[in-house]
This record gives sequence, structure tokens and C-alpha cells, in this order.
Amino acid sequence: MKLLGIDTAGNLCALCVWDGSTNRCIASRSLPLDRGQAEHFFPLLEETLNAANIEMSAIDKVAVNIGPGSFTGIRVGVAAARGFGVALNIPVVGVTAFEVISAEVQKAKKVIGPYAVALNGGRGQAFVQRYAQNGLANGMPEIVMLENIADQIYAPDVNSFFGNAAHLVDAKRALISDDLAKAGIETIAALGAVSTIKASPLYMRAADAKIQEGFALPRLETNLP
Repeated sequence: MKLLGIDTAGNLCALCVWDGSTNRCIASRSLPLDRGQAEHFFPLLEETLNAANIEMSAIDKVAVNIGPGSFTGIRVGVAAARGFGVALNIPVVGVTAFEVISAEVQKAKKVIGPYAVALNGGRGQAFVQRYAQNGLANGMPEIVMLENIADQIYAPDVNSFFGNAAHLVDAKRALISDDLAKAGIETIAALGAVSTIKASPLYMRAADAKIQEGFALPRLETNLP
């Protein structure tokens, strides 16, 4: 099985061709980006496929980071993944940013007791997912407000925090640096090979931009026939 891993959920555009028979990455490319994932996606895809010496028609499955992360970035990745699924009639699955970072943490063997992945949600918020020591999710992801974090912390049931908001949630229990806690595209592909999660965006909250309602701008009336 050949799998295409996609990650545009954060400040990057990353792709990986994964060989399921050998459980290894054939080729991967990653481009740091604050925005513009849509413009860079297909040139980077072509570069990744060429490096893997494979045609898109040979891809058997697609896995995409469904977030949480950048609202627009998630839409770009999920839309592309679904499009490939329809065009090639192949399965498309989602991988959450929480489980990818959790897998990185498990691989680094940093876990002692239950832990949590904390992602920076902006607007004074963090997105948090708790895990048991063996990496199984414990409950659903939640939003915590950083301004009154002391009232929301789970002292007895979380020994450590990981992810790019770990130090914001609890500096004393943040065990891994931001750089080490960033999820890799190869981990996304590896998890996607066995994932059955639907490729639906995990936004955690509504978009900042609002759709105009009620036609706020007045309609232009003319006397033309």
C-alpha cells in the first residue's frame, strides 16, 4: 500500500509518500509557511511524487491532519485529500494533531503516568487532549482559557504536558520543548496507514470570519425593464 500524508493544518505545507509494506517514508517534503498553503500545495505535491518516483494514480490511501490548527490551512488539506479520494476512488482518513503529537511523545519515551497534549488556540485559549500513559485518549478534547488556568487544571490526573502550549498551560509540568513536540509528516503518514477516522476538520471553535446575514448592503433598485 502506498499512502499520501498531508499536513497543512499549521504554519507549514508538508507531504509524505508512505510505503505500508515496509512501514517507511519513501519521500517527504515540508515548506514552512504562515499562509499560502493552497498556492504551494500542488507544486510541493509534484516535487514529493517525483522524489518518490511514483504517479498519483499509484496512491492507495490518503491521510490528512484534520487539526486543530489554522482554519484555512485545515480546509486546504482536507479539501485536497477528499478530492484525491473521489478522483482515485481510494479511502481518505483523518489524523488529529493531538494524536500525532502524542505518538511523537510515546516515541521519545518521555511519558511517566497520564499526560496531556496542549495546543495554542490563540485568543487566550489552549486546546487540550488528555491521554493515559499507554497513549490511549482519555475523554474528548477541550478548550481551556489561559487567563484563569489555575481553576481548570487537572492536578491529580495529568503528570505532564506536551505540545506548543504546554508551557502556557503549566510551565512546571511541560516536559518537552516546542521544537521536540512538533508533529512530523512521517508520523501523520504512519498513523494514517491504520487510521479509520473520517477526514472531517477538527476546528474546536467557529471561524473568526462570519458569513454576512440578511443582506446588510442595500439592494440597488433601477428602472430598467
